[in-house]
Amino acid sequence: MLAKLNDKVARLKASTATVRKSDPDCIVRTFEQTETGTFEGITFGGDDNSALNDIHSLIAHIASLKDHLKAWCKQNGVTFDAEHVTYGI
Repeated sequence: MLAKLNDKVARLKASTATVRKSDPDCIVRTFEQTETGTFEGITFGGDDNSALNDIHSLIAHIASLKDHLKAWCKQNGVTFDAEHVTYGI
């Protein structure tokens, strides 16, 4: 289980490094004011979807790591929720 965790963390680090190397000018923040609040959006300029693909990969690796930790917690009797991990509860 530890080897699998190390692999997932390594993949997450690699994805993060790739996103950090992306051209920051292709990422455009937008804001929209509505009656219920202000919403922020992110769009990707240009025809190059590589930054978007890199970000999707990063999100997938985060989700995979979360799923792995959730399974480990279940196997080891650890309470897992999205906000807290506690032993013996």
